[in-house]
Amino acid sequence: MRLVIDTNQANRLPASLPARFVGLTLSPFLLAEVLLRSRCPRIETLGLLSQHDISIGIQPAEMLDLVAPLEADAIAKVTPFPLPNSELDQLSRRLLNRAGLPAGGRMGEEG
Repeated sequence: MRLVIDTNQANRLPASLPARFVGLTLSPFLLAEVLLRSRCPRIETLGLLSQHDISIGIQPAEMLDLVAPLEADAIAKVTPFPLPNSELDQLSRRLLNRAGLPAGGRMGEEG
């Protein structure tokens, strides 16, 4: 299972997560907010995040567009991550790499 965090939690992460979590999932908005911080807070937060396996979820508006036409039983089967090797997955990996953050395994895997 992955731990989803918000902006307020990003700078309070422990060095290691409880055993039941295999990594973190960040919203694109959280990562954007962290990258826009001034130099010292940005470096500190990226340092904390870099200690964990990271995946980036799909933006909320995109997720709503994805599930809106689905029946209730199909909604439960939707994974809120870019499909492996999709263009969004590749862009997310490049962004994480440039920010110095590990994108472990295949992004989008629940783990």
